[in-house]
Amino acid sequence: MPWSTLLEGLSPAEQAEVARRCAERVYRKGQVIFAVGDAPDALYLLREGWVKLRLLSREGRESIVQMFRPGDVFGEILLAVPERAFEAVALDRVGAAVLSRSQLLALLQSVPLFGMNFIRLLSARLAEARQDLAAFGHAGAARRLARALLRLGEQEGEATPDGRVRLPRPVTHETLGNLIGTSRETVSMQMRRFARAGLLGYAGRHLLLRTERLRSFLASPSRPPQRSQPRLRRERSRVL
Repeated sequence: MPWSTLLEGLSPAEQAEVARRCAERVYRKGQVIFAVGDAPDALYLLREGWVKLRLLSREGRESIVQMFRPGDVFGEILLAVPERAFEAVALDRVGAAVLSRSQLLALLQSVPLFGMNFIRLLSARLAEARQDLAAFGHAGAARRLARALLRLGEQEGEATPDGRVRLPRPVTHETLGNLIGTSRETVSMQMRRFARAGLLGYAGRHLLLRTERLRSFLASPSRPPQRSQPRLRRERSRVL
């Protein structure tokens, strides 16, 4: 849900109050915005760049929990937990409006509609998390991958004249694997299958998605459809 949702229905004066209480911050590529164990002391309104929310295992393996684009809100679970459970990392140069915990509490009291919008944001995130949990628990790697590709297409995709959706940012198989909780090798294998089935293609390093076909695959109980192969007619040789 975009951060503009927090401003829906607010008067110009109320929107100005929200802006006045925010502090502008810039983060370089690779910079940790907050780490596991940090105090949850701010809400972030992403204006520029991309951010990933991740968790690292003891062995250093990365699991991507969520990715945020310009216009998104992150760090919203700051009133219910004593410390951050995940790490937020800038994927490129990031600009954000930062609303401290104290300023957020003040807004919730002074602008009631902002508080209602904040509850809507939390509810939407909770519903999304439950959907992801259900998909992760009951779906194989192929379906988790299809779901992740569709979400990326919805978040940042650009429609092409032939009806496909182009992802403007190259996405590595390793990143996709970290996003759905599987290995890069498994993602590579599934991506080849999807390509053979006509669910996606490539334009250089950029993915081209057939979103309707991906949705049909998710709605189907079967595996990804395979393009029909021409049957080879075998002729029995006659022994003279």
